[in-house]
Amino acid sequence: MKVALDSVPIRKGFDMDGLHAPFLHVRCVLVLVCLSGAGLIPAELRAQDLDAASPEPRFEVASIRPAPPPNGRFSPPRVRVLPGSQVQAVDAPVELLIRFAYQLEPYQRVEGVPKALSNSAFEIVAKAPAPTASKTAYSEAEIRAMMRALLADRFRLRAHFGEEQQRVATLHQDQPNKLGRGLRPLTAPCSTSKPLESTPETSPALQSARRLCGRLIQNGTLAGEFTSLAEFAQVISYFGERAVIDETGLTGAFEIEMTFNPTTWVAAASRGSQTTAYENLPSFSDAMRDELGLTLRQEVRTIQVFVVDHVEAPTAN
Repeated sequence: MKVALDSVPIRKGFDMDGLHAPFLHVRCVLVLVCLSGAGLIPAELRAQDLDAASPEPRFEVASIRPAPPPNGRFSPPRVRVLPGSQVQAVDAPVELLIRFAYQLEPYQRVEGVPKALSNSAFEIVAKAPAPTASKTAYSEAEIRAMMRALLADRFRLRAHFGEEQQRVATLHQDQPNKLGRGLRPLTAPCSTSKPLESTPETSPALQSARRLCGRLIQNGTLAGEFTSLAEFAQVISYFGERAVIDETGLTGAFEIEMTFNPTTWVAAASRGSQTTAYENLPSFSDAMRDELGLTLRQEVRTIQVFVVDHVEAPTAN
């Protein structure tokens, strides 16, 4: 079943409070993308019914409990994979679990979750079956498949993909075959065991990002390593007002550094950033063009939507 395109309003993109804060050291912008690069929907999940009678691999054991009341504490909702092929969810609403399980892009809507359930959050600890001689480890795809099975078995999730039109931004080179000074191909990616070396000329922002083997997004600076420009596009989708899709045609990993006025970034502007401190810095789009050699073009594209047909509170442990 598909959503009629002419009946769906064009949306600006997905916005979840807590994803936009521009003053963060970021190793993974969101847990949903900690495992993934471009984060595309697996081919076997596209345009089909998602009833989980399908033979997905399953966790050996899983504990699901309602998240405790905040009582003044702040714990950002997250899902993460721990050593030993364990999955932990903290303060996670059903939508976040769905996004992890189906590897949805930030701009893809999830619709149909009942209001009463959408206001609930859960704590989950799930463990994959023990390794065997023939199965020593589980892939990212298998872990996500186990989460899909868990949603089907315990939350009785039934769903399908529909379609709608959205305004998106596509990422392109400003000039063919010309990279900006802040966009540098990486031949030796950073790793937690061996950070990239810095020279006296390396900026403080990149020095910090290299020490973290991650990214620094702070006070109008974006610096760090990206496995691909598709990943960079995904990251700025979280902070901008709509989806960003990489169409540069460039492959490989890149180190990126740009400085911009954060109040021109929709997320920062919506949260009342101080304008006077950054008024002499270029806008986000100008910095992308002048420092990275990249531009964004506005288009309308057909985007898949995750439509929930049925979901309910999880069964007891």
